[in-house]
Amino acid sequence: MEYFTKEGSWENKLNPERVKIVLNACVSELSVRYHAADKKWIAVYLSTQNKGDKLLYQIADKPEGPWSEPMVLGMTVPEVDPQSNLYDKGNFCYAGKEHIEFSRNKNLVVTYVCNSAEDFQNKTSFIRRNLFLYRPVVREVGY
Repeated sequence: MEYFTKEGSWENKLNPERVKIVLNACVSELSVRYHAADKKWIAVYLSTQNKGDKLLYQIADKPEGPWSEPMVLGMTVPEVDPQSNLYDKGNFCYAGKEHIEFSRNKNLVVTYVCNSAEDFQNKTSFIRRNLFLYRPVVREVGY
């Protein structure tokens, strides 16, 4: 494992004071993939705002950046959209990722996962009544 430093070099020993944060998405899961046709790196992740209501992406020429500002992939996340029949107030979504092996041209195949903050022990909770939660959701979306 190597770490990119604030000075612009790669080191194989971790020194937290010297490590440069190149993509400040603040998420636990994301994907970073190279798109050879565009000669660009694309990072895909789910927003940490509003219970994960948007898939976001950023573009860079090199993995160490600089990265573009976050842009919204053209879709809403219905599980956290109050206008959707998949919505519940306890829902939240995370783990947005691209799967480049299925993506073509300017269409990305992405996944995310949703869960519920409701008490699972409650036999009438949303998550127990709606088995679509806590399973990966697959979408194709243009960028």
